[in-house]
Amino acid sequence: MPAIPDSFEKLVSEGHGAKGREWLRHLPDLLNDLARDWKLTLHEPVDNLKGNYVVYAETTAGTRVVLKVGVPQLDFRTEIEALNIYQGRGIVRSLESIPERALLLERIIPGTRLNDLKNNRDEARIAAGVIERLRTPAPVKHNFPNWMGRVETRFRKGRLELNEHADFPDSWIDQAEAAVKVCRESGEDDVLLHGDLHHHNILLDHKRGWIAIDPKGVIGHPGLEVGRYSFNWLPGPIENAGPFMNERMTILSEELGDSRVRERALVDVIQCLCQTIGKERNSWKNTLFHAGRFLTE
Repeated sequence: MPAIPDSFEKLVSEGHGAKGREWLRHLPDLLNDLARDWKLTLHEPVDNLKGNYVVYAETTAGTRVVLKVGVPQLDFRTEIEALNIYQGRGIVRSLESIPERALLLERIIPGTRLNDLKNNRDEARIAAGVIERLRTPAPVKHNFPNWMGRVETRFRKGRLELNEHADFPDSWIDQAEAAVKVCRESGEDDVLLHGDLHHHNILLDHKRGWIAIDPKGVIGHPGLEVGRYSFNWLPGPIENAGPFMNERMTILSEELGDSRVRERALVDVIQCLCQTIGKERNSWKNTLFHAGRFLTE
């Protein structure tokens, strides 16, 4: 049985409370059942466990795969649904799944993360290519949340909370809301968005090239996919990262043929920043603040 690190148990307990602790109690049995049913030999877990338990495995035929299990919740359900719709186009392939319980995925080898290239321009071009390959019309019937509706709700809540905590100017929300309005009035059809497409969710496969992993699965305007990429994993101190963000957005704009990339990026920055209002300043909040300041100048 692969190890279940204390740090992972702490994350799940803090993130999901009693539901998470109950899930952890049954996790060894769940792993045993899945290994038996899918005829897997389980190896070591990945080295960056976060919200889900992800472990390397091997089939009886010797194929290297990845087993992913998580506390039953919306994100896990929509990830499975998104992978089934993408069918491997620009993204990791789902081999087997059990709704709300488990995913068996192809193993990406060598699995180099995009930011390991240490080249901002090349990384942005690769990201643009992945975004284009992922672009998939929104299905008629689905269980995905609407991303634009979600961010508008967060903007409204953020305005109220800014009355008590002046963490950033409410004019930033004005600009983000205006950008969402432009998306709504563009006449472009909504698509299935990855929803969390940053550097650590774009990996290199020696056969398939650069592909995405870990989709959130949300529905929204196609231009909004650039947001999460724009402000994550910036080199150097965040206070000096403006030129790197500008370079990224210039390349994304050219590669995707979208002159409004800067506005699209602002939407994601501000909706994330709204979730930090009233909380102590940390590295994540600091990144969001400086990104917001840069994008609203």
